[in-house]
Amino acid sequence: MALELVHDPTKRFKCYQKRNMVILKDGGELQSLVCIYKPDHITSMISLSGAFNPSEYSPMACNVLHLIELMGQASPMFISHQLQQPEPGSISCSDSVISSFRSFHKQFFEYISLDIFTSVSMSKHMHEDICWLALSRSLYLILLPFHRTWSVDRSTVISSDDKLRMININVLRRAPCSVGIFIYRKPIVEHHMAEYHSKICLIFNDGKDDREALAVTNRMRLTEKRISLTIIRFIPKISEIENQYLGENFQMVSLKETVTNIIGFDVKENDDYVTYIDTTVSDGSETSKILRSMANDYDLFVVGRSSGVGTEVTNGISEWAEFDELGPIGDLLASHEFPSRASVLVVQKQEYFHSAKSKRGLSKIFIDKNLFQMDAQEETWHKGMLEDHMKREEMGKNMICDVSPHIMLNSRGAWEKLASGSEGLPFWEYPLPKLEIIILSTFISWRFFDILFKKLGVPIPRFTSMMLVGAVLSESFQPMQMSWFRHIFIPDDYMPNVAETIGTFAFTLNWFLRGVTTNVGMLKKSKTKSTAIGVTSMIIPWYIGKIVYSSREKSSILTMTRMEYSISIFTMSMAPFTCINMLLTDLKVVHTEFGQIAQSSAMVIDVLAFCMSVWANVSYSYRIGMRMGVALMIFFVFLYLVRQAMLWVVRHTPEGTPVKSIYPYIGLLLAYLSHIYWTRFLFFGPLGAFVLGLAIPDGPPLGSVFIKKFDSFNEGIFLPLFGSFTMMKLDWSFLIKEIGSGKFLHGHTYECFSFLLVLYVAKFVTSFLSAIAARMPLRDSVILGIIMGTKSSFELAYVLQAFEKEIISLEIFSLLGIYILANSLLTPMGIHFLYDRAKRFACYGRRSLKHKSELQLLVCINKPDNITSMINLLRATAPSKDSPVSCCVLHLLELVGKATPTFISHQLQKPKPGSRSYSENVISSFQLFQEINQDYTSIHIFTSLTSVKEMHEHICWFALDKSSYLILLSFHRTWGANGYGVTSDDQTLRHLNRNVLKRAPCSVGILVYRKPLWQPKSIESPCRVCLVYVGGNDDKEALALADHMRGNQNVSITVLTLIPISKTEEGSESSQSQMVDTCQVEEKPGDNSITYIVRMVEDGNKTSEILHSVAYDYDMFLVGRSSGMGTAVTKGLGDWMEFDELGVIGDLIASEDFPSRASVLVIQQQE
Repeated sequence: MALELVHDPTKRFKCYQKRNMVILKDGGELQSLVCIYKPDHITSMISLSGAFNPSEYSPMACNVLHLIELMGQASPMFISHQLQQPEPGSISCSDSVISSFRSFHKQFFEYISLDIFTSVSMSKHMHEDICWLALSRSLYLILLPFHRTWSVDRSTVISSDDKLRMININVLRRAPCSVGIFIYRKPIVEHHMAEYHSKICLIFNDGKDDREALAVTNRMRLTEKRISLTIIRFIPKISEIENQYLGENFQMVSLKETVTNIIGFDVKENDDYVTYIDTTVSDGSETSKILRSMANDYDLFVVGRSSGVGTEVTNGISEWAEFDELGPIGDLLASHEFPSRASVLVVQKQEYFHSAKSKRGLSKIFIDKNLFQMDAQEETWHKGMLEDHMKREEMGKNMICDVSPHIMLNSRGAWEKLASGSEGLPFWEYPLPKLEIIILSTFISWRFFDILFKKLGVPIPRFTSMMLVGAVLSESFQPMQMSWFRHIFIPDDYMPNVAETIGTFAFTLNWFLRGVTTNVGMLKKSKTKSTAIGVTSMIIPWYIGKIVYSSREKSSILTMTRMEYSISIFTMSMAPFTCINMLLTDLKVVHTEFGQIAQSSAMVIDVLAFCMSVWANVSYSYRIGMRMGVALMIFFVFLYLVRQAMLWVVRHTPEGTPVKSIYPYIGLLLAYLSHIYWTRFLFFGPLGAFVLGLAIPDGPPLGSVFIKKFDSFNEGIFLPLFGSFTMMKLDWSFLIKEIGSGKFLHGHTYECFSFLLVLYVAKFVTSFLSAIAARMPLRDSVILGIIMGTKSSFELAYVLQAFEKEIISLEIFSLLGIYILANSLLTPMGIHFLYDRAKRFACYGRRSLKHKSELQLLVCINKPDNITSMINLLRATAPSKDSPVSCCVLHLLELVGKATPTFISHQLQKPKPGSRSYSENVISSFQLFQEINQDYTSIHIFTSLTSVKEMHEHICWFALDKSSYLILLSFHRTWGANGYGVTSDDQTLRHLNRNVLKRAPCSVGILVYRKPLWQPKSIESPCRVCLVYVGGNDDKEALALADHMRGNQNVSITVLTLIPISKTEEGSESSQSQMVDTCQVEEKPGDNSITYIVRMVEDGNKTSEILHSVAYDYDMFLVGRSSGMGTAVTKGLGDWMEFDELGVIGDLIASEDFPSRASVLVIQQQE
C-alpha cells in the first residue's frame, strides 16, 4: 500500500502549499505568470495586467513567458532576458514582447517587478514549461490567452489555434496554482480615458472557482476608483416541495453578506460603484437570457470555470458547451454568438489531488486475462490439445539456445569434410556457420521479394516480404529430400532457436525504435473526427464479434473454443498505431490528410484497447489487479526518471555535436530490461520497450542517434528472422489437406475464415461510415476503411504468444497467420489502386484568399535575383492593421554531392560566430522589409537544402504545415536590365513550378518579373496594377489578391473585364455594380483606388489587340491561370501558347513579343 503514495507523473507540478488568490493577503504581492503565444496577445495581456492596478497597497510581480514553437532540428532553449542580453545589432525573437512589457513597467515601476523569459520548445511540451516556471517561482496565478482570435470589430472569429487550446487544457490539468484564461474581445479597462468608468461583472454562484474569481475581481478594485463592479448570483428556483421542507422561516444569506464572509471585509461597503444582484432562474435558458440582456452593459466579465456546474443554473446549456476549459457559463460568454464585445476572464482555482491514481492509457492491449477462464465446453477441447503438445515437444519448446554436440562453434573450414573423410563434418553442422547461413539466406530471400514487388510496381511493405520468406521456405522445403537444407531450417529434433531468439530480440528492438520515432503529441492533437473514428472502429467490431459468437454458440456445435473466438475478435478489432504508421510510411502517404487521421485514430484505439486490457485483468482477479496497478506505478516512476535523464543528456550536448556513444547503448539496455519487466509482471514484453521508447526525446540529437545506429541494421538483417521463422511454424499441410479433401467449406477452416471475414467487413464498414459522417471524400473514406483493417507484425506476435501459451491450437494459429499474410499483401494493393499520389498534398479545408483578413504567404526564393522581385510584390500587398501579412520565406538550395538534406529555421538556429549563413542575403533583405512594416508584418525565414527532384514536395509539405493561403514562385526566365531579351532560361525551375501547381494544398502565384513592379524613381511612386478578368475560380482568386492591395495608397488597380460578344445577347452590358456583386469585392464609399473597364471581344485576336493597347499603361498585370480558357476570349490564342503554367492570357502578356516591361503575376486557385 505504500507504493500507492508514489508520485504520479501526471501530478509532478503539484505543490504542498495553497497557491491561489483567496489566500493572498491584503497588500500582499500578486505574483503572476503572463503567457504570450502570438504577437496578438501582447496588447490583451498588458490590458489585463493593467486591470490589477499595481499600487503601494497592491504590489505586483509580473513574470512574462514568451512561448515560441520549436521548428526543424533546432534544440529547445529557455532564455531569461534579465540575465541574457542579445548581442549588439542582433534581433531577439522576443523584442516586441520585451519592449511592450517594459513600457508597461515604466508606468508602474514603483509598484511592479518585471521578469521576462522566452521558451523555445515543441508545442506538446509548452504546458510543462509554463507549469515548471509557475512552480519554481511560487506564483499565485497563471494568465493564458484564449486560442481564438476575433476580427478588428470583435464580431467574428478569424482564427482558431488548436495547439494553443491543447496547451491551455494541459495547463488547467497540471497547474500548481490558479489559472485564468483571458478571452480578449475588447473593451477592458481603458487607462488612457481618465473619466471613463470601466464596468466589471462578476458572476458568482458560490463555488470554489467563483470564490477565486471574486478574489481576482477584488484585487482589480483594491485601489482603483474608476471601476464599477456588479456581482450577480443566479439562484435556482425552489420547488413547492423544497419550500415546504425548508419551512416558511427559511431565508437565504444575502449575496453581500456571502461576499463579505469570503473576502473578510465588505467589498467597498460604502462605495456607490458596487452592485449586488440576486436573480432566480429555473434552468440554463433563463440564465442565458439574463446574460444576453446585459451583454453590452459591461467591459469585462469574470466567471469561475466550474460556476453553476451541476445545478439548474446551467441545466440545458452545459450540453451545448463548445470549450469545456471555459465551463458552461464561460463558454456562453465567449461564444461568437453572444452579442457582446466585452472581454471574458475565466478563473480556475488551484486543484488538489489526493490518493486517487491517475490512469494513463499507453499504447497497446494484449492478451485478455479473462480468456483463461475455462468453462465445461473447453474441457473436451483440451483432449485435442495433446497432439499439439506433442508437436511442441518435438520443436524443443523449452530450449533457449541451439544445443550443439560439438566443442567448437565454428568449423575448421569449408573443406573439412573432404580432408577428414567420414570423421569430418559439413561446415553447416557447426552452430555459427549454420546461423550465418540462416541470416544470409533470409536476407537474400526477403530482398528478392522486396525488389521484385518494386519492379512490378506493387507497393508491398517490407515486413510482408519477410513473412513470405517463411511461407516459401516452410511450404517448399518440407516435402523435399534436401537433408542438409532441412537440417538447417527445419530440423527433425529441434528448431534453430538461436535464430528465433535473435528474431525476438529484433522485434523488441523494432518496437523500441518505433516508440522513439512516435510523436505522442499526435494523441493530444487528435480532433473529434479522429477520436470518433477510432472509438467506433474498435468498439463496434468488438461487439459484433461477441454477438456472432453468441449466436453461433446457441445455434450449432463449435469447433473453435471461446478463447479462440476472443483472440480472433481482439486481433480483428485492433488497429495498432505502429503497424499503420509503418504501412503508410512504406506507401509514402504518411503525411496525407487521411494518413494523419488514420494515425490519430489508431492512437485512440491503442489507448482504448490498453484501458480495456487493464480493466479485464482487474475484473478477473482483485489480486491480479492490485499487482498490475503497483507494477504500472513503479514503471511510470521509472519512465519519468528515464525521461528526465534523457532530457539532461540533450541539454548537456553542445549544439551541432553528437551525443556520447554510451547513451544509446544505455537506452538499449533499458529497453530490454523493460521487456523483461513487462513479461514478468504485466503482459506482452515488447510493449514495455515501446513505452520506454516514447520517453526518449525524438529527433536530434538523441532520438535520431538511435535510428541511425540501429534501425537499418535491425530491419534489414535481424527482423526478417522473426517474420520468417514465425511463418515457418504454421501448419501449412493442415490447410492443404482441408482444401484437398473438400472440407474447406466446413470445420475449422470455414468457421475461422467466415468469422474473420464478418469482423473485417464490420471494421471496414464502421470506419468507412465514420469517415463519411466526418465529411471526408468518398475515395479517402474507402482508403481509410482499408487502412484501419490492416494486419501486420503486432497481430502476428499477438497470435504467436497466444499459441505459445497454449491458448489457441496449432490449426487456429495457422489459419490466423495465413489471414494476416493475405491481409498484409492485399491491403497495400487496394490502397495503391485507389490512391492518387498527385493529390497527396490535398487538404479537406478550403485555403483561399477570399474573406481572409490576414494574408498568409509562402515566398520561395531560388536565386538571389528573386529577392528584390518578391519584396516589391510584398510591398504591393499592403500590410495594414486591417490586413496584416504573415510571410514564411523558404530559401531553396540544391543539394549536391553526398551532403545530407537540411532544414534550418533562422528564427531559432543562428550561425556560429564568424561563419556565414547560406541565406545571409535573404535574411538581411526580408528582415529589413519587416522592420519597415513591423506593426503589420511577420516574417519567418527558413532554408531547405534538398535535391531538385524533391523541392516541390518540400514546398507543398511546408505550405500544408504552415496553413499558407498562397505560394509565390518565381518564373524560370530572367530578362535583361531593360526588360527585353531573355538572359537565362532555367528548365529545372520550370519543372519545379509545374509540379507545385499540380500538387499545391493552396493557391499558387507565379511572378514573371520584367520590371517595373514599382517605378525605380521613388519609393513613394504609385504602382499601377491591371487585373485582367474574364471569370472563373482563378480570376476570382486574383481579384481577392487585388482587394488586399487596395489597402496600399500607392497602388491603383484597374479591373479590365473581357466579355465575349456572344454573352451580351443574353443581357445588358455589365456595369460596375454588377462587377462588384459577381466578384464579391466590397465597394468602399469614396474609394477611388479601383477602376473598372469593360470590353467586348469576339475572339482571341481582339483580346490581343486590347492587351497590346494597354501594354505601357501599367507596372504589373494580374491574371488567373485559367482565365478565359474555353471561351471566345482566348479563341485562337491557345495554339500559340508557349508556357502552359501561365495560362493563355498570362503566356501572352509574359511573351517576348509583348511590348511591355511590366511584371506579370499569374494566380491559380487551390484545386
